[in-house]
Amino acid sequence: MVALVVPACSGEVGTDSTTSSSPETTTAPVTDGCEALTQADAEAVFDAVATPPSASLPEADRVVMQCVWAGSGDEPGAPGAPGAQVLQFRLYEGEQFYSADVLADAQVVDVGERAFVAVSDSGVTLQWVRRGNTAELVYTAGVDSDPGSKRPVIETLATEIDERLG
Repeated sequence: MVALVVPACSGEVGTDSTTSSSPETTTAPVTDGCEALTQADAEAVFDAVATPPSASLPEADRVVMQCVWAGSGDEPGAPGAPGAQVLQFRLYEGEQFYSADVLADAQVVDVGERAFVAVSDSGVTLQWVRRGNTAELVYTAGVDSDPGSKRPVIETLATEIDERLG
C-alpha cells in the first residue's frame, strides 16, 4: 500500500519565461509555502513525524504563501491532537504585518532585513522583513515541552527559509 501525503500549503506560482545565457546554475526561488518550509524541516524541529493538518488552509488576504505542519500529540500518530506541536510559515504581502512593537518580549535577531523573535509559554514566533514583505515562522509547543529550547532551531530555520525564498 502506498500512502500519499500532501502538506497543507499554498502559494502563488510565478513563471518567468526569460532565460539566461550564463553557464552558472542557480536554484530558483521557491514559490510554494511547503517548498519554503519542508516536511524534513518540521520533523527536525519536532524531533517527531510531521504531517499536514487534515483540513486545507483557507485563503487569506495578503498572504503570498503559507504552509502548516503538525507533529504527533500525546499519542504517537495523532497529528493535530491536543498537545501536538505545530509549525507554521507565512509570507505576507507588505511590511505592515511586521509586529515587533506589539510583543513586549521581542528580541532582535539577524534574519533578513530586520527581524525579531519572541518566546512564550506556548511557543516561538519569529518574523522578518524581506524585500518589502513580512515572513513569519511560528512554532507552537506540545504539552509538557520547553518552547524556549526550540529558539535556536527556529532562528536557523528562518535563515534557511529566507535563503530559499531567493
